[in-house]
Amino acid sequence: MTVAWLLTLPLAGLVGALCWWIADAIGGLAGVGVDLVILIVLAGYMYLRSRRNPVDTSNVNADWDDGSTPDRPAKTSVAA
Repeated sequence: MTVAWLLTLPLAGLVGALCWWIADAIGGLAGVGVDLVILIVLAGYMYLRSRRNPVDTSNVNADWDDGSTPDRPAKTSVAA
């Protein structure tokens, strides 16, 4: 978890600085609008990308070997 925070905080700062730089370079409300459009497009891309391999009850414990999702959960046998 520490590694996640050590990566997230500086990278969030870089994204914030980049957004400020873009808005400042364009200037005014237009710069803020361009930032908003860029962030909406990127958020939409991330959402659509996340829907390619959805995680649900049938594949939450599936292996990630080939990157595809199984059609049905793997059957496990229990020795009696």
